[in-house]
Amino acid sequence: MRKSKVFVLLLFIMMMGLNSAQTQGWQIEVVDSLGWVGEYNSIALDGSGNPHISYYDWINGNLKYARKTGTTWSTEVVDSLGTVGLYSSITIDNLDNPHISYYDATNGDLKYAQRTGSIWSIEKVDTSGNVGQHTSITTDDLGNPYIIYYSVSDDYQKYAHWKGSGWEIQDVRLVGSGIPLTSGYGKYSSIALDSLSTPVMSCYDRENQSLIYAKEEGTLWTFQRVDVPGNVGFFTTIDLDLKDFPHIGYYDSTANNVKYAYWDGSVWFIQTVSNTGGWDGNWFMVSMTLDIYDRPHFAFHEDGFELFIHTYWDGTGWNSTYVDGGYGVGHYPSIDIDRDGIHISYHDFGYGNLKYAWMPLTTGTEEENNEFRMSNFEVRLNQNSPNPFTSSTQIRYNLSGIMGQKNIPVHLAIYDITGRLVETLVNKNHDPGVYQIQWNGKDHASGIYFYRLSTDNFTDTKNLILLR
Repeated sequence: MRKSKVFVLLLFIMMMGLNSAQTQGWQIEVVDSLGWVGEYNSIALDGSGNPHISYYDWINGNLKYARKTGTTWSTEVVDSLGTVGLYSSITIDNLDNPHISYYDATNGDLKYAQRTGSIWSIEKVDTSGNVGQHTSITTDDLGNPYIIYYSVSDDYQKYAHWKGSGWEIQDVRLVGSGIPLTSGYGKYSSIALDSLSTPVMSCYDRENQSLIYAKEEGTLWTFQRVDVPGNVGFFTTIDLDLKDFPHIGYYDSTANNVKYAYWDGSVWFIQTVSNTGGWDGNWFMVSMTLDIYDRPHFAFHEDGFELFIHTYWDGTGWNSTYVDGGYGVGHYPSIDIDRDGIHISYHDFGYGNLKYAWMPLTTGTEEENNEFRMSNFEVRLNQNSPNPFTSSTQIRYNLSGIMGQKNIPVHLAIYDITGRLVETLVNKNHDPGVYQIQWNGKDHASGIYFYRLSTDNFTDTKNLILLR
């Protein structure tokens, strides 16, 4: 045991040494150190690039708010009625007014605070049962708030939208992807608005241990299971690119990976960002956003070496920098980016502080950034045919877009509705081309199954229906 501890310590020292040069450029500040503060924090930037942070004061059970103007931080208590401020989420409207959604643990309510000038207005949005955990908030161009949140009483997700004179509250009913969901979803949720102010969201589906993406269509939400095998979809954050395509950061607890999924208009691409971070007990550990060139940036706590990491995709690979280090540094990360820099708020568990890190945004030339693409892959997984089917079905996939490559590793497998592996159909290397394989379901029960195609830089999952 002693040798093991010494070895881990040596690895930690080596990691610190390897990353010491990469920490240059990060400016780190303690925002609030009064008591035990900084859990459930959320960051957003105003039009001048000033950071605004909502967070929880654990000792006093208060919702607090911090804002930086120039070089000075100001902090204040927003709400102190009961135990309030858990699961806080903040957004800034076009007039630079902050809006915060949060959970009232004393009464089990969803609450909302808005500041205009120096005055905070606070109200209860939903009081029907135990509601308001896992909140996420955004606003439209008129400053109207949209909130997604989890109902403990109902065990599903709910949605609140300010309509100008009152709140419209809906149960989020998910339809699509072969089977409707009625419960077990809504934790670790995140919301965004597209260019038409239509809300989209990501969340964790506990019943199927999967990552879900959904879009509002009238009174219903159409959803897709983005990532299925394993227990995936914790700590999701969603952002939309200039084409309104969704990008999602999340955690895979089965593989202990930080993962990233994005939609290119026809399929989901999935990549592993890090295989050493994301989870430390029961803390929120992953945050993701897009920069002005639609490049994804992640902030997460790396639990193996107690490091706080920032990483981003540059078009060919993931580039990581060490932001901060120490026991419990980087809990509850929240990241936002403007043209000038990367802004991250986080909790320092070792000292009980709220901290903030800033770094200038590194970019290439304007031409390089305008030509930036997430990947040059053009892999496609087609829908099986026939579907539904009674005995056998054909699955077709296309690797012809991967020019200049040979011996591409390909894995194609069938999973049941619980994510259990049913059968591996392909596990070998391919050259570029179009391929087709048959799956015979005669020895399997009727139901919905998933088939998943994976290469080094591509993952897509579709469902098929077997009728006996």
